[in-house]
Amino acid sequence: MRGMLGLVGSGALAWVLVLPSPASALPGSRDVKQRVNPITGRASRGPAAPGALPSGHNSNKPPQRKTGTNGPIKSIGVTVQVQPAQPTVFDLGPMFPNPPVGQATIPFSLATPTLVTIKVYNVMGQQVANVMREFHGPGQGSVVWDLRDDQGRRCRAGIYFVRMNAGSYQRTRKITIR
Repeated sequence: MRGMLGLVGSGALAWVLVLPSPASALPGSRDVKQRVNPITGRASRGPAAPGALPSGHNSNKPPQRKTGTNGPIKSIGVTVQVQPAQPTVFDLGPMFPNPPVGQATIPFSLATPTLVTIKVYNVMGQQVANVMREFHGPGQGSVVWDLRDDQGRRCRAGIYFVRMNAGSYQRTRKITIR
């Protein structure tokens, strides 16, 4: 039994457990090395001489895909468990789109569960909007800001600062509204 650990897709962590096939688990059975044909994807039994061409192979012709069966395929038992990758740091991602059209998405990531507050300030340092104030678990998240202040009025064109506080973590990013 062998195990492998690796990244799958977009950063998800997977543990792959390779179990022996039922045939090799029987007493007195031996593991048979297989040669896999790269064209058909099928396995053939027996030792392969290094550099040897398969029987009936003409090196002057390009390989062609065979439609018939080329011997039995040995299957193995595989168990895959995919877990989303947990961020190890707190982060306030860049808002998009910037400049926003109608609304802006504010992405963030948390390493541990904590209270998250996201507020928007104007260039004079005055709070314009309280976008989010809630407890959030570890992982990635986002909040959508509709570009309105706390009184429900659309914010004027200009430069604003989005500030995230999560525990002792603080980060500020600039956003421009046109």
